[in-house]
Amino acid sequence: MEQMSLFAEEKSRLFEKLCTIEFLKEGFKAVKKNGGSPGIDGVTVKEFESRLVEELEQLKKELEGWTYKPKKQSNERGIGISHYGRDSSGQPIKSTAQ
Repeated sequence: MEQMSLFAEEKSRLFEKLCTIEFLKEGFKAVKKNGGSPGIDGVTVKEFESRLVEELEQLKKELEGWTYKPKKQSNERGIGISHYGRDSSGQPIKSTAQ
């Protein structure tokens, strides 16, 4: 039972690390370096970067609150975080796993 508790604690610390602004910012930098293209919402790297702090704070809030949901492709532009927000959250996870 103690091992299970340690595992849950370790997962919690990892999740907390993944949700830091610094970690999400590193993810955005990786997306930018890779020449990320606009997502289905049409937001460019430059546009996302112009409001980087606000976008990453919102992403952090949604991740921590378990309310983050990647948008599905459709012909309508929904309200939500941009493609870069999704990539910014996924890139650090990919880096951590490697």
